[in-house]
Amino acid sequence: MKIRNGLALAAVVAAGALVSLAASAHGGGGRGGEHVKEMLAKVDTDGNGSLSKAEIDAFNLARAQEMDLNKDGSVTADEARTFHEQQRAKRQAERFAKLDANKDGKVSVQEIADGRGDWLMRKDANGDGQVSPDEMHSGRHGWRHGKHGE
Repeated sequence: MKIRNGLALAAVVAAGALVSLAASAHGGGGRGGEHVKEMLAKVDTDGNGSLSKAEIDAFNLARAQEMDLNKDGSVTADEARTFHEQQRAKRQAERFAKLDANKDGKVSVQEIADGRGDWLMRKDANGDGQVSPDEMHSGRHGWRHGKHGE
């Protein structure tokens, strides 16, 4: 029973990632088109641009196995939490590296400003060089309380 419940939890979490991927692919903003393309490339193993049930099942199984940190065939709430913390730390390190334009291991105030401006200008849906309130609010997170939705 422990194994079945743990894997069910992992499958639910993995399915949530796929739902998020699908929503982003159909106009949700999320972390941007690059993230969607990366996720689709991971799941779409035959490269045909769409996801089959077999690809989704394989992704879910692999994700559940990744979450089983002690490899005992089940996923506890602590393992799920630790796994997601590790994934978040990995994404933060990737975003930091992306902002560090000169690759000196530090992000200058100017690099931060440039990176934030680039993020905002990606919301310019009509390509007019300006971001309207509607464009700011588009996507999964939109623009909340003066902060971007990442």
